[in-house]
Amino acid sequence: MNKLRVAVVGMVLPFLANAQESGADSIFRSNQKYYVVAAVLTLIFLGIAVFLLSVEKRLKQLEQ
Repeated sequence: MNKLRVAVVGMVLPFLANAQESGADSIFRSNQKYYVVAAVLTLIFLGIAVFLLSVEKRLKQLEQ
């Protein structure tokens, strides 16, 4: 569970960091595409995490 917490913090932390806005960044924010990209990336990372946890659970069962 400790690894899971580190993974979640690692995925959320970049979204909380503030950076300078560039031209492309303001275009994404004005068209709401920034939030779509952030949501899709979050879903992909969560899907990978769930998949890896399920594989780990199955491997533990096979080891026993």
